[in-house]
Amino acid sequence: MATKIVIQFAGSKHDWSYFRTDNGTRIEFVAHPDSAPRTPGIRYAHPDQPSENGLSWRQCVLDYNANRGKNPSSLEPAFRLYRARQYEQLVDEFGVTQVFVRSAGWGLIRSDFLLPHYNITFQRPSSTGERYIWRRPHDRFQDFDQLSANPEDHIILVGGKNYREYFEAFTAAFRANKTVYYNSDAIFPRSGFDYKLFETSRRTNWHYSCSDELIDLHRQRML
Repeated sequence: MATKIVIQFAGSKHDWSYFRTDNGTRIEFVAHPDSAPRTPGIRYAHPDQPSENGLSWRQCVLDYNANRGKNPSSLEPAFRLYRARQYEQLVDEFGVTQVFVRSAGWGLIRSDFLLPHYNITFQRPSSTGERYIWRRPHDRFQDFDQLSANPEDHIILVGGKNYREYFEAFTAAFRANKTVYYNSDAIFPRSGFDYKLFETSRRTNWHYSCSDELIDLHRQRML
């Protein structure tokens, strides 16, 4: 039996891991590039829009990973894209092939998959000037789905309410044991999932604290 961790991406990113055009312009992936501000040195793009070579940017990411030994853009694996230490710690504890992240821009990604920088969120921004980064429920994305599981596996899902429904949709067909950690009162259980309330006073990025607890529990079991 393998334990597979699926955790949402959230928090601040490192300021590197960019695709760039031939003239050095930085590519920033957003949900609605047509609404993005004009920013010197930055070209805004949607992951599923055509790139300069005619392929979608998503296909470019796939092709880039197929030739990852070269890595000319110095892209980082998904677990190193964000500043929070918990992503690397989960990989250290459970293994790079057993940790997956749910990205609002790219989908369900294995932790060692190389990703370019992006700025897309499921959370509605408080500022109208940032609505271009908001992925609305009806927006179309050809999300990656890189998670597979056997019936004897245990999938643990950790994420807020804006991510949970996507977790459930991606994993609904799996016959594996599926546990969803949540931290809100409003929850609508789906058949085939076990739900566990993670009690904490932390509201912003509570999934980091949940990750710490999962790591501690796993270490205790391994003693």
